Amino acid sequence: MLSSMKDEYSNQLKKEMSKYIENEVKKLKDDIVKKTLEKNQILISNYIEKLNKLEEDRKNQFQTELSKLSKVSMSSCNTIHNGIKCEKCNKCPIQGIRYKCTICNNYNLCETCEELNSIEKFHNQEHDFIRMRNEGKNIQIPNHNLNDNYNILKNDDDNLTYNYECLTQNPTVSITYGTKQVNYDFIIKCHNSLPWIKGTKLICNKMHSNIICHDIELPELQIGQQTKVCCNFNNLDSLNSGQHKTIYEFSVNNNIYGKPLIINIEIKNNDLDTALNKLRTEFQLSKEEHSDEKLIKLLNKHNNDITKVFGEIFNY
Repeated sequence: MLSSMKDEYSNQLKKEMSKYIENEVKKLKDDIVKKTLEKNQILISNYIEKLNKLEEDRKNQFQTELSKLSKVSMSSCNTIHNGIKCEKCNKCPIQGIRYKCTICNNYNLCETCEELNSIEKFHNQEHDFIRMRNEGKNIQIPNHNLNDNYNILKNDDDNLTYNYECLTQNPTVSITYGTKQVNYDFIIKCHNSLPWIKGTKLICNKMHSNIICHDIELPELQIGQQTKVCCNFNNLDSLNSGQHKTIYEFSVNNNIYGKPLIINIEIKNNDLDTALNKLRTEFQLSKEEHSDEKLIKLLNKHNNDITKVFGEIFNY
C-alpha cells in the first residue's frame, strides 16, 4: 500500500516537473527570439543610417566636384552676358558660358545650373541647349557657302543645324475642279538652331510632287522670327479631281535640312461627286468591289456619264 502511494506520487511529481520544464523552455525560446529580433532591428536601423550617410556624403562630394568644375570652366570663359538671367539660380548677369534653350522662349542657364539639370531634371530633358561663349542673344554665323558634303555647322563643342517650323497647321489648298490658278499663303519660322542666311530656300521636290511649283526664296531671319510665304499653283485645270500634293524641302545653299514640307491640294468636282453617289445608289456598287479611285477614273474617262461607266464595268 505504501509502495503504491509512493509510485503514484512519484509519477505525479514527474508530470509536474515535465510541465514546468516545458514552460520554462518555451519562455526561454520566446525570450531568445525577442532579443534576436530586437538585435536585428537595431542592426537594420544602423545599416539604413549608414546608407543614408553614404548617400549624403556622395551628394556633398558631387556638389564639391561640380563647384570645382564650374570654377575651372568659369576661369576659361569670363564673358559677361549683360541682361541675361539664369532661370534656376536667378544670377544676373550670367558670367562664363551661357546655355540657351532651343525650345523655350528666352530660357537661359548658367554653367552650374546646366550641370545640375542633368541630376535634378528641373527642365525638360528633351530640350536641347545651345552652348554660348560670346555675349549677345543671337549666334553669329559667318555668311559663307557650304561645301556639298558639309551639312552641319559647329559652334564650340555642339552640333547645330539649320531648321524651320511651319506654323500653319495641316497646309491644305481646297479648290473647285476647273480652277486654273490659286495662291496659297502659310507661315514658317526660323526654329531651334541657326539663323537663316542668304541662300535659304524652299525647293520643290519635283520627283515626288503631283504638282510642280517654283522654288521660293526665304529672307534672312534670326532664331524665333517668322515670315509669310506665298506659293503660286498654276495649270490646275488640267488635273483630275481628288487629292494632290506639293513637297518642299528646306535648303540652305543647296543643302537640305529638316523634314519636308507637304502642301495638300484638294480638287473638288461637284458634278463628279454627284455622279459617284448616283452610281453607287442606283446601281448598288459597293466600295469593297469597286473603289472610289476606280470609279472616279471611269467617270473622268466618260465625262461623268454613269450609264457608260456601268456598261464598261459589266461589259453591258
